[in-house]
Amino acid sequence: MSAKDYGKKPPLFVYKMTLLSQLATGLLPVSVWEPLWRRLLEHKVLDEYFEGKRGLEDLLANEGWFQDNAAYRQAFASIAFEAMRAKSTLTQGGQGLCDLIEDALDGASLIVQLHERVFQGEISAAPFWMLREMFLLGIWDNPAFANYAAVPSRQARANACRLALIASQYAYSFESLCESAQALARHFPASEGGDYAMSYVHEGLDGPSLQLPFREQG
Repeated sequence: MSAKDYGKKPPLFVYKMTLLSQLATGLLPVSVWEPLWRRLLEHKVLDEYFEGKRGLEDLLANEGWFQDNAAYRQAFASIAFEAMRAKSTLTQGGQGLCDLIEDALDGASLIVQLHERVFQGEISAAPFWMLREMFLLGIWDNPAFANYAAVPSRQARANACRLALIASQYAYSFESLCESAQALARHFPASEGGDYAMSYVHEGLDGPSLQLPFREQG
């Protein structure tokens, strides 16, 4: 998936990114969902479903690579409802929604559009992941989007809190996720490599010579 693909059919591209965002910020490890994602793209399952040619059940019923792999079925189950809901959203006025998103004045208004219109108010890190990746792809390229181009995942928030970058690792609302994303983007600008490492920092922090959190060491 590239900026070139977006230009061909923006609503379909945003649809795929919506599902990829859910997988990337979900509970399943990359080793489980990434092979499934590659297969879905290879067999154009999402393209055909989005374009209304066939239903999901029909598309996957006779696909041995899917039916014979329990891990694939488990991973797909985590986005099946989203696949149906997002299709409804993006096939009804999808181009207008894409234009509205592209024309957002800043990161705050863009993330609100994603949260409310694309992800239907779901409180998760998925909209932020989508914003960051679309920003890095150069598709949503307004420099004003950079202050939200970071992903406040559970692990990233926990690590950021241990490093005293944010006050609390907990996020009970969309607003608190926004605050965490802004802090991460401020310390780890997407243009300089981004916040990817924040989801793995604990692996180094918990080494035998570095027992944290920093806050508790005073």
